[in-house]
Amino acid sequence: MPRQLGYNPTKLADKQFNKRVTRLLIALFGLVLVLATRLFYLQIQQHHYYLDQEERNRSNLLAIEPRRGLITDRNGVVLANDITVYSLVVQRDKVKDLKQTLAQLQDLLGISAKEIQIFLKDVKSHPRFAPIPLVDRLTEEQTAKFMLNQYRFPGVSAEVTYIRHYPLGAAMAPVTGYVSRINEKELQQVDPANYGASTNIGKIGVEKYFEKDLHGQIGYQRIAMDALGRKTKELSNIPPIPGNNLTLTIDSQLQEAAYKAFNGSRGALVAIQPSTGQILALVSSPSYDPNLFVSGIDSKTYNALQKDPHQPLFNRAIRGQFPFGSTIKPFYALQGLETGAITPNTNVYDPGYFTLPGVKHVWHNWTWNVKHGGQGNVNVTRALEQSNDTFFFTLAIKMGIDKMADILNQFGFGKKTNIEMLEESTGHIGTPAWKQAKKHEKWYAGDTVSAGIGQGYVTMTITQLAQGISMIANRGQQHKLTLLLQEQTPDGKTRPYVSPMLPEVKLKPQTWDVVINGLQRVIEVGTGSYHFGQKEFGKPKYTAAGKTGTAQVYNYKGVKYSKSQTPIDLRDNSLFEVFAPVDNPQIAVAVVNEHEENAGLIARQVVDFYLQKQEAANAKQASSSIAGASPDDPDAAADEHPDDGLAEEDDEEDDA
Repeated sequence: MPRQLGYNPTKLADKQFNKRVTRLLIALFGLVLVLATRLFYLQIQQHHYYLDQEERNRSNLLAIEPRRGLITDRNGVVLANDITVYSLVVQRDKVKDLKQTLAQLQDLLGISAKEIQIFLKDVKSHPRFAPIPLVDRLTEEQTAKFMLNQYRFPGVSAEVTYIRHYPLGAAMAPVTGYVSRINEKELQQVDPANYGASTNIGKIGVEKYFEKDLHGQIGYQRIAMDALGRKTKELSNIPPIPGNNLTLTIDSQLQEAAYKAFNGSRGALVAIQPSTGQILALVSSPSYDPNLFVSGIDSKTYNALQKDPHQPLFNRAIRGQFPFGSTIKPFYALQGLETGAITPNTNVYDPGYFTLPGVKHVWHNWTWNVKHGGQGNVNVTRALEQSNDTFFFTLAIKMGIDKMADILNQFGFGKKTNIEMLEESTGHIGTPAWKQAKKHEKWYAGDTVSAGIGQGYVTMTITQLAQGISMIANRGQQHKLTLLLQEQTPDGKTRPYVSPMLPEVKLKPQTWDVVINGLQRVIEVGTGSYHFGQKEFGKPKYTAAGKTGTAQVYNYKGVKYSKSQTPIDLRDNSLFEVFAPVDNPQIAVAVVNEHEENAGLIARQVVDFYLQKQEAANAKQASSSIAGASPDDPDAAADEHPDDGLAEEDDEEDDA
């Protein structure tokens, strides 16, 4: 068969190959173009997005604890502040093996078993991502060791943090209270988000009452971390807002002087500025060091404090409920005069004892200077001056328990004073209804007689007694007691606090005159006039009005009390209430000295200290004013004499 002209198989194969290669190259070029476009999009257009994603993948959001507000006294002395320390902090979600890590850290840094125990307890009440301190305060040696070995412990870091500090220690503990580790129950009572970086919370005292104000607002920090969990740089920061600073009404110098005056004995004292209701001192003795609780107190130390028979953890000033003893008599005298049960000239014959018709029991008048056979005819002024029990036994029966309870209620007894501490007790004022409800017993006339000298079913706190004598000093008027002088917000704004007025006790002017005169005679010639340095208040160079008191803590069943034959814990409590100067009250004080006789002496030391300090401050101010007076005004200096309320010096008495 003849061949077809023009057909070339080789040329046709080459043409087909070239066509396929061209298609392949076009496809390949298309793929490269798509890849290049995608790379351009990812590397150029989305660069910042993916960089941010990378940062997020290797960053961590940390909560920043706010700095707790300062607490200072009325003169700017620091009572509680935060000091900067290095803390060893563990973030559990970054730790692979917590048990092994703790064991290695304990071996490296010498961490105590107590610290490990407290940490493991904290772990239970905090989320896994929350940083928790393992050691609150690292020593310099511990810090250096950890820094050298930090690469071994991912999720563990040495952080600059704050720890609460109480510079005045035990003397101020009854006022400030303390902060300590927050527990699960407390965490449920606050905003948990705001406590994400906080391990401590106010437990008692001012620290607890003002927790919301002092704590502040949490902050946040986003940081970049390396593969070992170490910080490399800060990415963003929302700073925390510090807590408010509190200025208290307390005079820390007076507080320390009052605490020292107890000399370790048991008791309590509250001093008030009558014109404002501001508490100048609030003391409970003995006391404790609040710094022990900040980082978690060990069980041995805590058990020792709890088992101490002197009860240093018990705030006697606001929680102790004491029999009034004879400090109750001024309040009954006011009611007796006001209701007409007695007049200033009413005389009660005192044979040295008191009886009720048809009752075998005999109530003795154990007044310290009672003569054999009693004191004879006694009016209300002399009854206050000499603390005559027979007069007040008789007055109690004349008035009846309802009128007695009424005047005590008017002066704030039987209810909280509502100062800025949540632990306050109420005391109680016994009445027939109260006794029936509490004891399911009838009220007897003998109960009224005992209440007439502040024994039996009437108790008070020393804070209430201080408020009561301050109200007498003010003739029935009184601001609500307060510990807060002012509050300062983080932006520097200051909010002074003025305490509201309490309901006024409205009595006739003569009623006030008679009782205050009787209380002044207590100091001048009565039961409070023992020479300073012995038992009672003594005779100061300023005017003062007060009342002694002795309260039984054990029923001697008619047998006369003998201190030397009575065990210490069964001995009587001594009490004292006083204000000074009489015509311009600057300070009112109430004291109880448990099982001791020194309440009057303690009160004298406190009043002396305060008035002398005020006198010195007034003199300094006057001196500055004189120095600044114009030489053209010779009378300027004469107008600057301070009114310190101190009486003229008595040449016959040198008690200082």
